[in-house]
Amino acid sequence: MNELQRIDQDKSRAAHNILSQSHGVDAETRSRMRQLPARLRASGLAATYAFLRSKQGNEKAVERAYRDLVIGIAHHLRDLGLVDFPENQDDPGMILQQRFANANTGTYARMSAEVDELAIWLSRLADALHKEPELSGES
Repeated sequence: MNELQRIDQDKSRAAHNILSQSHGVDAETRSRMRQLPARLRASGLAATYAFLRSKQGNEKAVERAYRDLVIGIAHHLRDLGLVDFPENQDDPGMILQQRFANANTGTYARMSAEVDELAIWLSRLADALHKEPELSGES
């Protein structure tokens, strides 16, 4: 990391990469991203990550956002050197779920703190990127 960067710049960049994968942030996605920090603190990293994986898909915008979030968290933790898996891994979520189960206390705590900070950025950025639908026919 460049020493002139703020410590949280990597989190804001990762959040932007995750949310920019989809075509805008709809109201439901925004709501879920706003709930993410509280969910992490209440349930813990492993349980929250399992929940996110169970909700990911390709049908609805929010399912795609969960998919991008699962992959984005895995890549963020890999980029920080906290987990290791191949770049072309088809399902980094499965690998990461296994890493949570086998991580020592210090590594798990660091992963939890990193994802918590990322979740705060996701919440902020989802608010910023959310666009209310335009009302048609009104002047």
